[in-house]
Amino acid sequence: MAKYEHLVLFASIKDNKEFRLILSNNSFTYKYLFKSFKNVYIVNVNNLRFLKKKAYLNKKILKNFFPDLNLKFYSLDKFMHLHNLLKKKKIVGIKKFGTSYSELIISIFLKFYDVKLITIGNTGNRNYTTKISSNKIRLFNNFLIKTLAHKITVFLSMIGLVRKIDIRFISNPDFIRFNKNNITNKIANFFNLPYAKKLIPINSRAYDIFLKSKFKIKKDYITVLDEQLDEPQWTRFTGVKKKKDIILHYKKFNIYLKKLSKVLKKKVIICIHPNDNLDEKKRLFKNFKVLKYKTREYIYKSYLVVFFESSAITDAILLNKNITTIKSKILDENQISSAMYYVKGINAPVSSIDNIENLNLTKNFLIKNKVIKNAKKIKKYYKNFKRTYLCAGEKNTLGVEKIRKTIKLEYKLN
Repeated sequence: MAKYEHLVLFASIKDNKEFRLILSNNSFTYKYLFKSFKNVYIVNVNNLRFLKKKAYLNKKILKNFFPDLNLKFYSLDKFMHLHNLLKKKKIVGIKKFGTSYSELIISIFLKFYDVKLITIGNTGNRNYTTKISSNKIRLFNNFLIKTLAHKITVFLSMIGLVRKIDIRFISNPDFIRFNKNNITNKIANFFNLPYAKKLIPINSRAYDIFLKSKFKIKKDYITVLDEQLDEPQWTRFTGVKKKKDIILHYKKFNIYLKKLSKVLKKKVIICIHPNDNLDEKKRLFKNFKVLKYKTREYIYKSYLVVFFESSAITDAILLNKNITTIKSKILDENQISSAMYYVKGINAPVSSIDNIENLNLTKNFLIKNKVIKNAKKIKKYYKNFKRTYLCAGEKNTLGVEKIRKTIKLEYKLN
């Protein structure tokens, strides 16, 4: 195996908001890897996507996340510039862009250079199948825009026109089992056709951070992982929710949180997604503190975590926190089912807020409905989920360290 020289993160970043999101979600993993190698680049490929608006990114964001690292950053808008960057270089690339039609040309372009691509899937969450609205137009659009584009990319990789993924690091063993047992995948594996050549199981990002975390584990707060009700992930299937329904939902949710706070004698902290609107959420939660980029810190300090659908809940599972998810009329079937995958995995209770005005919320009620459990029961309910999804690899071993060692071993990268 020839010796490789550069580690490059290829990411499709459309604006500064998404720039912060990508770095925030992966800051621990990226910082660990970037510190491990000498020559590290971050390359934004968004401006190379077909018919896409040009992104103008603030490099200070990079410094905010990695102040002590000397990283080279490029936001390229011409393929000739990408050619000049890649030519005569031996590169290990972390692929952080998708398989849409507009990104396909980038995957084809990389085929002509000495680039070994890896992907990292270490969120530690379970897979679930998104249900699409019965609306035929939405069904067709989803197939045409997302499903077909992915299938075309995979097919082109099979016939050698698109660069394949050399190694896919993944913390979800369900995917690995499916890949081994599905008959179509078995045939593809036999003929060396898969889009990802090799799958390597690793421990989750949450487990890595748990091993290295400096946060103190406390039981001081009720932490809420609030949902983006009209996030495009959901609306592309079911449409935008009515404003009056959103207002009613938050009215009931606030009542529920006030009752919880009073009964448990704990302060409520609202933690929102990095892409959420902070000012809007402050208006919706007038009586509570609303924070961004503080989710993990407050999960570590929590007695109870209230969530809708969020991969951040894996931290609460790992820390054996009391957990409940919320049921509300405004949630569509995908928002409910995605949360239920966690509920089934850890036997967490579902708290309905639709008739919260009439509910006599007491400590006994919370215990009876398993919103509050003792430490023994929590460990029993969470044990299998943690072993399966959060620590699927070697115990007390960083998943990101396995990535680092594999890169060094496979590609001789220094």
